[in-house]
Amino acid sequence: SEDSEEKGPPAKKAKKDAKKDAIERKNENPRIVKDDTSQVLKLLTMNVAGLRAVLDPEKKKLKNFVEIIRAENADIIFLNEHKLKTEDVDTAIERLHELIPEYVSCHFSCSTSKKGYSGVAVLSKICLADKVSYGFQGNIFPDEGRALTIDLGSIALLGLYVPNSGQKLERLNARVETWDRALTRYCQSINKPLLILGDLNVAHRPQDIHNMYLRSNFNDMCLEPLSIHADDLESQYTGLTALKKQAGLTSLERASFSQLLQEANLIDAFVHFHPQASGAFTYFSQRAVQNRGLNRGLRLDYVLASNTLLDHTSNFPRLLDAFILDKDPAFSDHVPCGCLIELPPPLS
Repeated sequence: SEDSEEKGPPAKKAKKDAKKDAIERKNENPRIVKDDTSQVLKLLTMNVAGLRAVLDPEKKKLKNFVEIIRAENADIIFLNEHKLKTEDVDTAIERLHELIPEYVSCHFSCSTSKKGYSGVAVLSKICLADKVSYGFQGNIFPDEGRALTIDLGSIALLGLYVPNSGQKLERLNARVETWDRALTRYCQSINKPLLILGDLNVAHRPQDIHNMYLRSNFNDMCLEPLSIHADDLESQYTGLTALKKQAGLTSLERASFSQLLQEANLIDAFVHFHPQASGAFTYFSQRAVQNRGLNRGLRLDYVLASNTLLDHTSNFPRLLDAFILDKDPAFSDHVPCGCLIELPPPLS
């Protein structure tokens, strides 16, 4: 979690019958298996919550991290919240090349305004050389290493780590009024299909917040349209007023996210391919050790895609699937998510 801040509501004391409050993970469609003979790329995004700790050979995190990467065999991996200082990057890249040498291209964006904070990176089996750019116009936190874009010709990939609004919501207004709107304009300016992968620090729908599953009208809430107006969401917080003051869970952030999707013509890829899925979370607070085992989490990590990527009649590239890897051993307080895209066939 960003700068040692925990996300989500304060954890309650463990109950003897806590198992009854476990959230069931269900209704996700089977994943599509990548066909290595086609022009299909697998992309992952992983919030590592500090890469140095993950790469520490004395910790179990390293084994879990490497095993997930080898098992998924993704072509491109985005890392969020690596927390490396600029001077630590070369050592980290050397270590990564020892562990996963197939990822020949590694690019890091680091926070320079606050050391050991935030940061995004990309690891790729494809040589990215001159294909990577950093930041975006209007980014009000340009020195925090939060965005990098890869231009693959027929598609652009944006690795993103959205600012946390803070424990006291001190960054809330800046996040929804300035950052989100600048991000929207940047997405609109990209004249090709776009995929955004990363920790977007918002739990958008009621299904993305474990506390809301306990509401008696939860199923009705899930049927409500996702509004771009924060006032329309207020009724969802009845009996859960603490959520209104939690970064990533406020009505302002959730409505602003809806506005981003609408104005930038983006879709939530996981929801598109798995509309009936529930209990699908990507973040588990470490304040209570039982949270992950009871599947009490938040969905903060996303794959967002241009609407045009869903046209499978003739257009390339095409979005084929999106997924959440919440069954793998933990290496962080987040779990990876990703997608499959099919690129245009090579010119003959």
